[in-house]
Order: sequence, then C-alpha cells, then structure tokens
Amino acid sequence: MKVGGGILLCFLGIGSVFYAGQSSYRPPFRTLSLSQRAHILDGQLTIQKDVNQLPASLKLQFARLAGEKDFKMANPGEEYQSTDVIMRPGLPRRRLLFAGISNDKIFILYEEGGYSHSYHVAVFHLDPKRNVTFLWMGTGTRGATSLKQLRMMVTAGDFADDRAYYW
Repeated sequence: MKVGGGILLCFLGIGSVFYAGQSSYRPPFRTLSLSQRAHILDGQLTIQKDVNQLPASLKLQFARLAGEKDFKMANPGEEYQSTDVIMRPGLPRRRLLFAGISNDKIFILYEEGGYSHSYHVAVFHLDPKRNVTFLWMGTGTRGATSLKQLRMMVTAGDFADDRAYYW
C-alpha cells in the first residue's frame, strides 16, 4: 500500500512539472455547494463557438491558470490532439464545444484529448473592463450540446469540482 501511494504522489508531482514547468505551481479550484452549482450559469448568456471571438483577457487568464505560455484551443469540429499518441505535432490538446458570455460572466465548455478523454467547464467573472477572474471549474465524462443541457448537468453534479489537477 505504501509503495502504491508513493508512486501516485510521484506521478502527481511529475504532472505538476509537466503542465507548469515548476513543481510549486497549483492551479486554483473551488468546490461549490449544490445550491451554488444551480446558479453558477445563471443569466442571459450569448453562445459563442469561435475561440478567436473570445476575449483576450480570458485566453490570457486561462493559459496562466493552466500553467501554459499560450492559449491553444481548436474550434468545434476542428482537428485537435484527441489521443496521447501525437500524430501531428502542434495540434492543441483542447477543443471548444461552446462558450457563453454575459455582462458579468463568461464560461467555456471544452473537451480535452488523451488517454482519459474528458470534458471541462470553466467559469469566470467578467468585469466592465473585460478583465476576468476565475470562479469555478468542473470536469466530466461527457459534454453538453446546449446551454440548457449544460446547466442541468452542472446542477446535477455531472462535473466534478473536487480536483486540483483538472486544467
């Protein structure tokens, strides 16, 4: 049992180095109550399906939180690194499903390739100057095809928010 735990800790440490280039980096995470989840995506949100139309401040903040130099994400339907086997170097490892933008909030729903293909929703506060601040992120095993479906999935707890390694 001790050996397995040691291996896991070693693996998690390597993951931190891989994503951030420094072992002290820890991405933020917040665990929301069921009531908070039910309202995290409230409001009149305009759907966006083009990463080029997302605010530069969101891209900068997302890359920083992910421990990466640049924001790289494919548009819906575009090719991306969907597996661990790199067939074409330079492809982004994430692909946007859709985003939502309101006066004070922005979220992105995306999929990430690899051995354990996953879906992520990241929510940010958007201030009047278009600056963003991280609010919440969750990880799931399936994505949504509409805002209505995404809201139901988040409320139902289909996106886990108890992990610090989900970027």
